[in-house]
Amino acid sequence: MYEKILVVDDDYGTLKLIETILKTENYVATSFSNAPEALESMNKNQYDLILSDYMMPEMNGGEFLKIVRKKHTYLPFIMITALSDISVAINMIKEGADDYIIKPVSQDDLIFHITKNLEDKKNKKITDRIIKEKEILELENKRMVNWRAMYAAKDIKQTGHLIDLINRNINQGGGFVWLELLKNNIKKIDDKYFQINKSLVDLIIKTTEENKKFFDAVTFIANIENLKLKPELISYDDLINQLLHFTQDDKKELLTKYNRNLVFQRTSQELEGTLEVDMEMLKKIIEELIINAIKYSPEKSDILFGFENYQDANGQYLNLVLKNKPRQINANDTEGNKITGIPYEYSELIFDLFYTIEAFPTHLSEESWVNGTGLYIARTILRKHNAWIKTINEMDYTKDKPTSIVKILISLPLQ
Repeated sequence: MYEKILVVDDDYGTLKLIETILKTENYVATSFSNAPEALESMNKNQYDLILSDYMMPEMNGGEFLKIVRKKHTYLPFIMITALSDISVAINMIKEGADDYIIKPVSQDDLIFHITKNLEDKKNKKITDRIIKEKEILELENKRMVNWRAMYAAKDIKQTGHLIDLINRNINQGGGFVWLELLKNNIKKIDDKYFQINKSLVDLIIKTTEENKKFFDAVTFIANIENLKLKPELISYDDLINQLLHFTQDDKKELLTKYNRNLVFQRTSQELEGTLEVDMEMLKKIIEELIINAIKYSPEKSDILFGFENYQDANGQYLNLVLKNKPRQINANDTEGNKITGIPYEYSELIFDLFYTIEAFPTHLSEESWVNGTGLYIARTILRKHNAWIKTINEMDYTKDKPTSIVKILISLPLQ
C-alpha cells in the first residue's frame, strides 16, 4: 500500500517539484495551494503525512498545524520553510510539528525526512500503546486482588443476602405468628361462619400484603427475560422533550419531598434521527435512578439530568446522564475505608441481582425495585433496547474544591 501525502504550498513551482518527486518515489501526492482547501480534503480523505509551507496567505502553516493537531495526534507534519525562518520552524516543532525542511527542496533531503517521519509515526504508536497497556496492567494488578476477593465472596454474600431477604419479608409484620393467633382466637358461629378479632384481621392483611409485594417482585424478575416491551419510534427532539417534562414536572413533588434540586442539562449539539424505545419503561427506569440518586446523595444537594451525544464505530448514541454528589454509606471497602459513591471495584458488582454495597440498604416508599434489584432490572430491560447502562466516577472541578460525582449513563442507539 502506497502512503498518501498531503502537500500544501502557495508557491506553484515548489508544489509541482514536490509532487513530481513524490510520484517518482511511488508516493500518492495530493496538492493544494492553500490550507483551507487542504483541511476540507482532510475531512473526506485520510493521509499518512503532511508537508506544509509556513509562509502562506489566508492561513499560515502554524495555524494549519494547530487545527490538524486537534484531531490527528500521530499524523506526521513536516514544515517547509526558508533558510531565514529556521527559528520559526524550531518554534513549530515545539508547537507540535514533527520535522522541517529548508527550501529549496532537494529530492534526497525530502525523501529522507518523509521516510524517517513515517517510521517514527509507526514506532510512536507502538510505544504509546505499550505504555497504555502497561498502565492498565499496573492498575489491574493493584486492583486484581480486590476484584478476586470480592467476586469470590460475591456468591456467598448474595446467597446469604437473598436468604435474609426472604426471611425478613416473610416475617415482616409478624411472619406466620398470625396463623397461630388465628387458630387460637377464631370462634365458630355456625357451620358456615366464624368470628375473628378485627386487629387479627388487620395483621393478616398487612402481613400478606407485604409478602405479596416481595413475591410479586420475585415473579417479575423471574419473567423479566420474557417481558414484552412496547417500543415506539420517537424522534430525538420528542424524546428529549418528553424526558424534560417527566423529570422536571412529573417528579417535582418527589424531589421537593426529599429536599433535592434537579438541574437539567441539554446538549448543545442537536442530532437528527429516531430512537426505538418503550417510553413508559424508560421513564420507569429513570424514576428508579432518580430515587437511587436521592437515597445516596446529601440532603439539599443537586441531582443533574442531561444528555450527551456519542459516536463510535457502531453508530451514534444518545446518552442519558444522571449525576449526583455521593454521601458516605454504611459500608467499608476491601481495605477497610468508609465508602463514598461507587468505587471502581463495585462498578459491575452493583448490577448483579440482590447485590448491595450496604448490608441494610436505604429504602424509600416510592421505590418499586428494592433490595438490590433496581440496577439489575434496569440493565436487563435496556439490553432489550440494544442499549446499555453503566456507572462512572468523576471529579467536579468547578467548585471551591474537587468534588466526587457519581454518574449513571444510559446509551440509547440512534437510528
